[in-house]
Amino acid sequence: MDKVNKIAKLNKLFWETTDSVYKIHIIARLFHDVFVDNDYDSGLSNLSSDN
Repeated sequence: MDKVNKIAKLNKLFWETTDSVYKIHIIARLFHDVFVDNDYDSGLSNLSSDN
């Protein structure tokens, strides 16, 4: 899956989630993977596999 599809999937997941705590979890997880590990693709795949 390419990056655009991953972003679209994450965006859909984010907006369909009504639980604000889980939204914070998504943001924190992605932030950590992008800025700490500097691994955007890994961050998205980890989020996707949490479901």
